[in-house]
Amino acid sequence: MLNGNNSKGFTLLELLIGIFVFMASIISITAMLIASVNNNALNYRMNLAAGIAESKMEYFKNCSINALKQGNYEEPNNPIKPDGTSGGVYNLKWKIIDNSPFAKKITIIVTDKKNGANKPVSLEALFFF
Repeated sequence: MLNGNNSKGFTLLELLIGIFVFMASIISITAMLIASVNNNALNYRMNLAAGIAESKMEYFKNCSINALKQGNYEEPNNPIKPDGTSGGVYNLKWKIIDNSPFAKKITIIVTDKKNGANKPVSLEALFFF
């Protein structure tokens, strides 16, 4: 801002307004980055849970029909890590239902208990033998 004596530069008020606008934009960008990082971490954990469920489903695909008994089951090592060992944050449960003498319906549910993220991942398949 120029005043009557042709001095060059900014006034204190202009500098304070500029700093305020700059800080407001930095704070909003930081908030968006934090939200993005949190969403990425949640999606990563959900993908690990889906991997656990897919691994268990692959195990059932290789079982004989006689090995798949009807009932509700839970992983004995719960809570498990993504590699299936105990001491993790994932709970693995599955349910086997006899649809016919030659078909089984299997539902697998993996729940992530870390940081209060209680969003289950569920897979369901119908196996014919």
